[in-house]
Amino acid sequence: CGVGVAGLLALLQLSCVRSLDLCGNAVSDLGLLAQGLKEGEGVALESVDLSVNAIETEAAILLLDKLASTQCWPNLKLLGLGGNQIKVCDHEDWESMLAALEEARPELEVKWMGTSIPDSS
Repeated sequence: CGVGVAGLLALLQLSCVRSLDLCGNAVSDLGLLAQGLKEGEGVALESVDLSVNAIETEAAILLLDKLASTQCWPNLKLLGLGGNQIKVCDHEDWESMLAALEEARPELEVKWMGTSIPDSS
């Protein structure tokens, strides 16, 4: 139950959204999300929390690759992926994708351990 990929893509149509907290929803198919993202969308987005959404490693890699190779969410500073099913102990692609993303978008911090982005207020 909760907001899924279709709901997230609909929210991205709103040009004024600066922060999305979708922790604990149903946004698990990041492959579908990555396919649905369009360059120039989510221009105002600075923070997206997708923690605790049953996201698997391969799906997270697809999203990180999209963010590294396009201008989707160009002002994003923080992406929360904690509390998902990201298993990195034997997944070389994860480390290389994080390195590629850091090189392409050094201002973007990916929080993938823990369960959510700490409240900054």
